[in-house]
Amino acid sequence: SNAQLYIAVVTAKQQLESTFQSMLSGVLVVGTEGQILLMNSAARRIFAVSQDDGVGKSLASVVGNEKVQSLVSASLEDAEEKAEEVSLYIPNERVFQVQTALLRSEDTTVTGVVATFNDITELRNVERMKTEFVTSVSHELRTPLTSIKGFTRTLLDDSEGYYDRETQVEFYQ
Repeated sequence: SNAQLYIAVVTAKQQLESTFQSMLSGVLVVGTEGQILLMNSAARRIFAVSQDDGVGKSLASVVGNEKVQSLVSASLEDAEEKAEEVSLYIPNERVFQVQTALLRSEDTTVTGVVATFNDITELRNVERMKTEFVTSVSHELRTPLTSIKGFTRTLLDDSEGYYDRETQVEFYQ
């Protein structure tokens, strides 16, 4: 029965490890002393860490980005979850939404923090393109509308008949 229990535990551990490593979001687990406890393959890719490196080392020695370091540290110090957008250069700029969640023991003391990294670069690019499009369309519409408005105002203000019929027709056109 101990062997069966052992096999069941090993199987569950392998399933969890496989799930953890196959996640598209980067996951980094940091202990209260600032050491990395777990790191999935997506996080290794984000921070350019080899498979054998990272776990057991300090967060500062593995993660070079000060914003990420301060977010994790603040989450540990304040004992609260945090979220922030961070730009990382791997090798090109990528924008990540970084969220932290606290790890707690059964007696609710904080034992670490989990940081997840979701790549939102494409979303930010689409938002930027949308803003540029709206600005461009607004400008392109405003230019002819200003002329139309000017000609209309001129015709409306011409109560004394200053403009002859030919000029009025030209303004209408």
